[in-house]
Amino acid sequence: MSFGLPKRNTRIEKAIADAEYAGIILFAAASNYGGNKYRSFPASDSKVICMHVTDGEGVPDGMNPSPLDHRDNFSTLGAGIESNWNGKTVCLAGTSFSTPVAVGIAANTLAFVKGQVIDGRLNESDGRVAHTCDGMRKIFLGMSQRRHGYDYVVPWHWDWFAEEATVDGLCHELRKTLR
Repeated sequence: MSFGLPKRNTRIEKAIADAEYAGIILFAAASNYGGNKYRSFPASDSKVICMHVTDGEGVPDGMNPSPLDHRDNFSTLGAGIESNWNGKTVCLAGTSFSTPVAVGIAANTLAFVKGQVIDGRLNESDGRVAHTCDGMRKIFLGMSQRRHGYDYVVPWHWDWFAEEATVDGLCHELRKTLR
């Protein structure tokens, strides 16, 4: 969800609860007000994965709300995004851009997990856990690097694309992370 509200909304809370019950993992943009405001709703909801913005090197943008103690502070690319605005190419930034990037990382990871469950390299229990909000949090933490108080999600942290990477090695990392 690439939007944020200043306070909780009961209709959206109900939709979040319904999504959780249906096994849908939700992501939301943190906010773009820097240290002047807290996380927006629904990113502040514990059933939602909150996303902050970084540049391509994992450096957090000043528009992020401050990282919270004892909470996930996930971040990923969301700055320097080329877009067309009023007929001109411009570079934009914001947590509402990092959120769909994170969703793409999660979707690709879940597609990999599903394939490995089918092939028998991961068991069905691991597959079920991966497809939950808590499971995805574990996966994101497993592929994150702590930078400036934020958990910078870098899928290649597990060397997914390294020449010596093996499917069995990646499955081993996922099993360790999910348990």
